[in-house]
Amino acid sequence: MLRIVKAELYKLFKNRTFRVLCGVTIVLSIMMMAMSSPFMEDVMVDSLGDISVEEKEAILSQMGAMTYEEQVVTPGKMGLNLVAKDPMNPTALEIYHSSFGAGLIEILIGILIAGFLAKEYSEGTIKNTLAYGKKRHEFYIAKFLAMIVGVAY
Repeated sequence: MLRIVKAELYKLFKNRTFRVLCGVTIVLSIMMMAMSSPFMEDVMVDSLGDISVEEKEAILSQMGAMTYEEQVVTPGKMGLNLVAKDPMNPTALEIYHSSFGAGLIEILIGILIAGFLAKEYSEGTIKNTLAYGKKRHEFYIAKFLAMIVGVAY
């Protein structure tokens, strides 16, 4: 059983789809950190136009105090949305949950599993593994463990 798990992990790390998706998640993480940086707050203040500083601060504080029901875009419905108590100063945990907890990670996991299994099916390694004498439940458990490692990585 340990040998088949090692083989699945080897195939996972040699898979091009896995490498590309790792790059995509790194880029998305960097984008989310950049969007929640203090620099973006300055950009947002500058984009408010020719109103007084007090009005700009009032608008920013009003945006920070909006409840979940008052938001124009509800998190999880479209795109990447930062859900934080203070949107201009989010914690690292809030950035992580906003980056990967809004439905995007599920899409990336689906692409990873589909790409991984499609490649193995087309190359015939699934058939060869089962023909070699491995039981199906061992094969499924090894695949499952490899995908858990891939998602956690």
